[in-house]
Amino acid sequence: MEKDAILFHSQAEVTIATFQSSELTSVFEDSLSRKLQELISAGAAPKIVLDLSRLTFLGSTGVGALMAILGRIRKHNGQFAVVGLSGQARGVVEVCGLEKALMLFPDVPSAIQAMKRVPAAIPSH
Repeated sequence: MEKDAILFHSQAEVTIATFQSSELTSVFEDSLSRKLQELISAGAAPKIVLDLSRLTFLGSTGVGALMAILGRIRKHNGQFAVVGLSGQARGVVEVCGLEKALMLFPDVPSAIQAMKRVPAAIPSH
């Protein structure tokens, strides 16, 4: 996977991660993890919208990567939404029951609006 497999930009205090490939791999998880660490180091609860509209295949590696990222974001009281899932990838998410764990939206604006309505969790001490 090339260096720019994920394009990042910010909008309304939310980081938009646009995936540029048709399959999630461990390189995807590494790239998103580095960005997540940057956000955590900056001191804010991370808010990430992952645009997977180009994704055509989701296998066990991709499912594992999504769940690992979700776990890290929740650990830091952040929010994580996935947009643009369709076809086989959407089917895998539904069969695995992940739609209950992931915030799924049809597009980026819908996800950002939902994140504005949900306050970040208060860290427990």
